[in-house]
Amino acid sequence: MLEHKLKEWKGLKKPIKIALFSGYFNDKRQYGGGIGAVVANLAYRLSGIGHEVYVFTAHGQREKIRHDLNLHIIQYPSLMKIRQEFISLDLLVKPLKYNVDVVHIQGGIIASISGLLYSIIRKKPLVVTVHHTGDVWKDPIKNFIVFLYECFILRMILEKACKIIIPSIYLLSQSKHLTRFKNKVIGIPNGVDINSVTLAISKEEARKKLRLPLDIKIVLFVGALCKRKGVEVLIRAAEIVAKKFPKCLFILIGYETEETKYLKQLIKAKNLDKYVKLVGYVSDALKKMYYRAADMFVLPSLSEGFGLVLLEAGVNGLPLIVSDLPVFKILIRDGYNGLFSKRGDAEDLANKILYLLENESIAIEMGENSRKLAISYSWERAAEETLKVYKWCLLR
Repeated sequence: MLEHKLKEWKGLKKPIKIALFSGYFNDKRQYGGGIGAVVANLAYRLSGIGHEVYVFTAHGQREKIRHDLNLHIIQYPSLMKIRQEFISLDLLVKPLKYNVDVVHIQGGIIASISGLLYSIIRKKPLVVTVHHTGDVWKDPIKNFIVFLYECFILRMILEKACKIIIPSIYLLSQSKHLTRFKNKVIGIPNGVDINSVTLAISKEEARKKLRLPLDIKIVLFVGALCKRKGVEVLIRAAEIVAKKFPKCLFILIGYETEETKYLKQLIKAKNLDKYVKLVGYVSDALKKMYYRAADMFVLPSLSEGFGLVLLEAGVNGLPLIVSDLPVFKILIRDGYNGLFSKRGDAEDLANKILYLLENESIAIEMGENSRKLAISYSWERAAEETLKVYKWCLLR
């Protein structure tokens, strides 16, 4: 059915006007938040092959519009910022003055409501990408907001959506909301831009530039410095590893959160300052340097939607150790390019890290396999598959 529809579309030979509604947009397309990077990469690829793309988001204190050939980035002023989300009333109504063919919601509460309203008022087909399942937070207010969003807004969006995109098909089993609409769901993995996350220098050169020792093993983590990403579990695992393999260093880079202070205190309490280095946010250039300097990559997340950093680490030839989340099965083959550890189990994570530290030849082979698998995921392919979804919705 889909292929038949696509053949019909080829005869039309016209570009599609696409609206991407997102609470997050990372113009550098790399670091600074997974969803923001996904939206930017998708926008640039789709506009680059001749389609007209509008990105509606919110940021800062004033309206900012940028035109780049077929790409129009409209960032509306925000009243405030709650956690990582900009609250903007303009984002709710002002996109209506633009005329597009298809609406694609990419995340963010205000942006999602705006996309839903646009689709209903303008009577345009709606596509939604669900990047991850709802998380459980310690903050009861935040939990209540997430509960309201999922029970009412997200449910309305999923009901209205023509198609629902998820980055990993395994995400379907983790969400009671998605299972109700599984006939609409399609899996489209994210991609990786090899040139933007790799450097043509040796590991030794990278370490010298970063002033890191040459005679130790480096375990790298990239992601928000919070418990949801498994950072606390990783710190506790580092304590076990350091006792058995003292010539190692755990480097954790990423945005600081409200939980980072506790994590720093934990490192100090465990006397791990010599073994665990909380770097915080780094530039894209430095992030590439850390990838090149590392010996392995660890992502022990307690919940995740895809794990874009795994592709980045993979193209850099690093063996991958991840928690046993079903969503990681799309990127990790246990024993081939990485290892699974029990979610939230510091001892099991430590054992997996020690296994690779003590078996260098196996770690190198896994790293080579990791690169082979990662380079098969491209943003060009992700854009092409997403475009097929738009065409199907327009022709149904």
